[in-house]
Amino acid sequence: MPAGTALKPRRAAEISDAVQAGAGLRTYARIVEEWKLQSSDAMALLGVDSRSTFYELLKRARESKEVRGLSKDQLDRLSYVLAI
Repeated sequence: MPAGTALKPRRAAEISDAVQAGAGLRTYARIVEEWKLQSSDAMALLGVDSRSTFYELLKRARESKEVRGLSKDQLDRLSYVLAI
C-alpha cells in the first residue's frame, strides 16, 4: 500500500434499541433460569409488575429479534443484570 493512502476505520453497524432489547431479554431469560429465580423475583429485577406483561415480553423476545415497549428504566435494569 502506498505511503500516502490510509485505510478508513470501519464503522460499527448501528443496532436499534429494539434489537438490543430483544437480545438482552433472551439473555436475561437464560440468566434467570440459571439462577433458578422465581417468576416474581425475575419480574422485580426487571421492574415489571404484571405477570402477563413479563411473559409477553419473553415470548416476543424468543419469537423476534426486536422487542419494543421497554422503558428506559427496564433497559437500564437489563444492562445491570447482564453486567454481573
